[in-house]
Amino acid sequence: MGSELAHDEQTEDEFSHRPVSAYGLHKYRFVGLLSLALLNVGAGMNTTWFGPITNATAREFDISLSQVNWLGNIVNLVFLPMSLLSPPIFKRCGIRNTSLVAAAILTIGAWMRYAATATSLTPQSAYALLFLGQVLAGVSQPVFQVICPRFSEVWFDLRGRTTATMIVSLANPVGVAVAQILSPIFTSPKQSIFLFAIVSTGLMLPSLFMRNSPPKAPTHAGSLPFQGILITLRTLFSPGKYPHSTMDNQDRLDMLVITLGFGVYVAGINAFTLLSNQMLSPYGYSEDTAGFMGAALILSGLLSAAVTSPLFDRVLTHHLGITLRATTPFLAAAWIALIWAVRPHNAAPLYILFALIGAISITLLPVALELGCEITRNADAAAAILWFSGNLFSVVFVLVGNALTDGQDANPPFNMRRASIFNAVIIGSVTVLVYFLRAKQSRRELDEEMNLRSSDVGSVSVP
Repeated sequence: MGSELAHDEQTEDEFSHRPVSAYGLHKYRFVGLLSLALLNVGAGMNTTWFGPITNATAREFDISLSQVNWLGNIVNLVFLPMSLLSPPIFKRCGIRNTSLVAAAILTIGAWMRYAATATSLTPQSAYALLFLGQVLAGVSQPVFQVICPRFSEVWFDLRGRTTATMIVSLANPVGVAVAQILSPIFTSPKQSIFLFAIVSTGLMLPSLFMRNSPPKAPTHAGSLPFQGILITLRTLFSPGKYPHSTMDNQDRLDMLVITLGFGVYVAGINAFTLLSNQMLSPYGYSEDTAGFMGAALILSGLLSAAVTSPLFDRVLTHHLGITLRATTPFLAAAWIALIWAVRPHNAAPLYILFALIGAISITLLPVALELGCEITRNADAAAAILWFSGNLFSVVFVLVGNALTDGQDANPPFNMRRASIFNAVIIGSVTVLVYFLRAKQSRRELDEEMNLRSSDVGSVSVP
């Protein structure tokens, strides 16, 4: 273990002190960016497709609401081990080959779900196919999410890296919004699943256009090889064994806070999109309304991110930590207000609250990813750890939400007010921890230093 770390330190030291040539940008980076974004849209549709149509799916397939919820929950569960396995797979197979295989698995899962709509199947057999299709989605989805910061690092320079991470990261919530809008528009969940299979297949085709890396790296960080995840995990959890690590104790504390915050904020959104119909229907809101509120949450986040992403690359480049400390209190306040806002005939305030939650949460998602990469100097490991946390907390939030749902004798029956209180308390508590962040951007500092040393060569654009 020590020799591995020593090798990693030696590699970075070698790159830091050797003579450097000018870094370059390749025009094909935009093709890769669009391809990876579309792949993430397709992957994002899988987790929450059944959220707005839980009641209809339960009736048509003759299964329980808990079984329908597990169609989303199982994606998050399978995601956990696969997120940690993704970095070594990237290291061995490369971005292109890994994306091709993941896209094929996701497409097979989509048509397996459609096979479950056959009328000759028993409810148990149909549910087994639905469940297996979701398992395959959980296998492939982390590939497209975990690779996002590393792709940005390999293909984009300091003036575009955060924006590229934001575009690809937010493509997954786009898929969630598409699922929230499309899944309830059909009268039958089986018709909805057929559309799901067609759209998923089309969105997987861009994997054919992925490439591993450009001919010339855009930055020093982009020139480094895949480091894997084990070294980062060991330096995080066994600091005494590696006194010469690039991370100090404050960096480790920062990574812990970011991991908790990222996990809880992602879980809050995922839990709502999965349980939106169950949360709102006791108060008289339809499945369509639940889906539209979920879409409002996602779309407001996308609009906010589109406006702010250039600022993070050109204005707030050295202030990611300040951004987190300034915005997260408003996010916590919105979740707390939601406890009292979910009531009959209160649609307008609910839309406003969900829009506020989406605008802050989704904008901060790529900021947290980039900050994790800055602290660890290991993009694929940081992304794997953060997405592992997001999906782990998502499973917890959904299970707790189901457990805290009131019974038939409550007023109104089967309301989820206690689950809303749980969400608000956890999110508010984690928000306090954000104020302990130092948020040192070590990777960017090293890249800027290397860019200055190569300035005599000049910037090269590769056609």
